[in-house]
Amino acid sequence: MQINHHNRRSPARGFNHRSSEGAPAPILLSSPHSGQFYPAEMLAQIRLGPGELRQLDDGPVDELIDDARHFGADVVSAIYPRAVIDLNRRHDELDPLVLADHRHAGSGQQFLTSVKAKVGLGVVPTKVMGQAIYRQPISLADVHDRVEFAYWPYYRFLRALIDERLTMFPHVLVLDCHSMPQSVAMVGREPVDVALGDRFGTTCQPELVALTQRYFRDCGLKAARNKPFAGGHITEHFGQLPHVSCIQIELRRDLFFDEATYIAHHGMSRMQSMMTGLVRQLGQAMGQDAISTAA
Repeated sequence: MQINHHNRRSPARGFNHRSSEGAPAPILLSSPHSGQFYPAEMLAQIRLGPGELRQLDDGPVDELIDDARHFGADVVSAIYPRAVIDLNRRHDELDPLVLADHRHAGSGQQFLTSVKAKVGLGVVPTKVMGQAIYRQPISLADVHDRVEFAYWPYYRFLRALIDERLTMFPHVLVLDCHSMPQSVAMVGREPVDVALGDRFGTTCQPELVALTQRYFRDCGLKAARNKPFAGGHITEHFGQLPHVSCIQIELRRDLFFDEATYIAHHGMSRMQSMMTGLVRQLGQAMGQDAISTAA
């Protein structure tokens, strides 16, 4: 994999937006871990190679879901990789002990030191597979900077799209799309093909989750709910908004790309058609043809 890099202030926003084609549907798709552009400042600090950093990423998920625009969905995807900023964490999810200035980091700053943050997988990852990403600990100012230029723009823009859709529809569905390694896609003794997360029934209307699970099973895939993944911060955050449902969709990587090279293979077209078909069915179920004022 070749690392793409540029000055961190370019582009002006930390996401890509692909608008729906034709009549809009009450569905938005998010791909927060498919970015490929590393700021030059970060590249000067890292000690790991592209292959090691790539293990944090979801591969070509943004390409996988792009055709859903033909059925009225907007698609928002990250520009920056997960190693730069993890958009599926809380903005304050970080262990201050990973910071160079950790002795002073607590003054005026509260952190969520979750289990993931303690192993270096907070909002700004500092480890991958137990290996330190940086030659030296990063600063609190660096973390704040990344949150401002890459994290909040993604959340604000997705919220703006939700609010726009709510002026046309009584309910909006966000599908937060990811990929999972075959090695962790285990439920019992067998791997699942799709993991649907609704935070254990708290972020989505039950009938929409059931329809999604049934759709994948009808396509011949093994779909599980809330295992091995129940949904991250994007699902939890947007799924708590009034008149909004959110489902995290984790697709097994080897179904559409090579886990060693991260290059899409022959399964990509099948999975693209499958995701497009899902959006079509969900849109029909939500009554996309009857544009109405939100309740």
